[in-house]
Amino acid sequence: MRKKFSEEMEVPNGINCEVKDNNLSCKQGSEHVVRKIKIADTSLSVKDNKLVFTSARANKKTIASIKTTISFKNDKAKLK
Repeated sequence: MRKKFSEEMEVPNGINCEVKDNNLSCKQGSEHVVRKIKIADTSLSVKDNKLVFTSARANKKTIASIKTTISFKNDKAKLK
């Protein structure tokens, strides 16, 4: 069943993120990382220091991909 789905991820303090053409660009001091986020029928935006994943027609696989991406990004942020 396809439904609207939205999930947010908090960006740690001191990290600035931008989204352009499905490329997530994050900066912290002199460090700069760019990652391509490609999940079917999903848009990515930055609002109030949060990454927002939104899908108008999400299915099980889309939701799983979004949650996996957020989990991976959260783990990477904790390691630094």
